[in-house]
Amino acid sequence: MAILYGTKCQDRQQIIEQFSPFNHPNSVEGMIIGNDLDSLLSAALLKDVFGWNVVAVYDYRTLWYDPDCQFIQSLKSGVYLAVDLDIYRSYIPSIGHHILQLASDDRLEQHDQTLNPNFIFGVDCRDFRSKYPLGTIHFLRWLFEMELERRGELLCWLADSAYINAQTHRFRGNVSNWLYRFFDWPPFWEIFILLDSADYEELLIRDVGQTLNDILITPRQGQVKSRHKSLSGWQCKWSDPGTQAEQIGKIFDFIHELSGWQIPKLPEKYTCIEGHRRTITVPELLKNYGSLDIFLDLEHVFSYVFTYANLLNYTQFSSSKAGNT
Repeated sequence: MAILYGTKCQDRQQIIEQFSPFNHPNSVEGMIIGNDLDSLLSAALLKDVFGWNVVAVYDYRTLWYDPDCQFIQSLKSGVYLAVDLDIYRSYIPSIGHHILQLASDDRLEQHDQTLNPNFIFGVDCRDFRSKYPLGTIHFLRWLFEMELERRGELLCWLADSAYINAQTHRFRGNVSNWLYRFFDWPPFWEIFILLDSADYEELLIRDVGQTLNDILITPRQGQVKSRHKSLSGWQCKWSDPGTQAEQIGKIFDFIHELSGWQIPKLPEKYTCIEGHRRTITVPELLKNYGSLDIFLDLEHVFSYVFTYANLLNYTQFSSSKAGNT
């Protein structure tokens, strides 16, 4: 079953030792990352800890990769780690934070090398509002005890709009539960008490937002807004790592300035394959397939997330491409 599923383990060393890429870092030849700020922060932290570089980018539809590293041929060998992603392939170890289980009896055999706080804490769709409410970067910072100065904290809590989730009009109770019951780490407690204030949002604008506005070509509005100044966006999402490489590089430079973490190398050029991203409702899935496990196997699903308790978003690749590897 998925790593540490349902153990409610708070022992950092135990988690590290049971996740092969952390326990055997020399076996990892590169990272596959997502396409937003959380992914970049997480990749920088792991570069700082283990020295890994980026070989590919995946946005749950398109997979961009370095054509010079025999990426597709090497994918099955388990030498790549997916970061801020949940990939349904046992030979692609993944670190993510989405809800992945419909119910606790789902086997999810291809997630046996997935490191996910929802798995560790035993949260599935039946308790959707208790899902992990922060970014992958928060999980990794807790795991490796990586503290940050004030501006670095501002940038970290911007990832996946975590500071907005921690405000009273969103999911503050759930955030509090994870910070105090799961993480149990004072550096997070110290900033948590500040997140739901106009002063905090003013600092975010001044010390982080203005710089990101200068970097981002087209800052995108987010789906949620902050309680005090109606802030949103700054998630640094991009649509093509090839044409937006300069922009991504500047965000990495900003991360280094605020954290001191090393910056991973990115491919100098990319090729890509396109997947098919689809949705299915949970009632439809259960009616037509009987269980999540059967659906995932029959449809050769490469990645998926429950975006809502009754809605599954998933990606497939054609049989000649990554989905059949």
